Amino acid sequence: MSDRQSLPRVQEQTVFQKAAGEVLAQRIEALALELRSVSNPEAGAFASNETLSVLAATLRIVLKKIDEIFEFEGFVFTPACVILLELFQARARGSVLSISALCQPMSSLAVGLRWIEVLESWQLVEKLDAGSDEPKVVLTERGYLRTAQALQLLL
Repeated sequence: MSDRQSLPRVQEQTVFQKAAGEVLAQRIEALALELRSVSNPEAGAFASNETLSVLAATLRIVLKKIDEIFEFEGFVFTPACVILLELFQARARGSVLSISALCQPMSSLAVGLRWIEVLESWQLVEKLDAGSDEPKVVLTERGYLRTAQALQLLL
């Protein structure tokens, strides 16, 4: 048996497969061109309505999943979400944040303190009073894992 006879036959593409492949190739090319123009700030271009619509749907799904992770509808729009993100970044840097530093971006210290208490009751953060002038706040392991899970949705 010759080498040619032992090779499996490659099935010829149907007309539909060829057309679908061409449409897919054209769409990929269009997206590549769109991404190039959007990534160039001097172009002043926006992504297509189709792309923006897909992004809006994706964002809505991600926000809903984050709310589910933290078991609180609207969680992503609360100061608690900002607090967890700040604490996650501090942990990644190997630092610990004081309550005042953590609450500084909030509208008031009282608002920040209330949300820290809520997060503490959910066992997502913990206050540390290790004899320092000002108490510090860290993520609990549960808080770290839930925040990491939420961040993974953005990958």
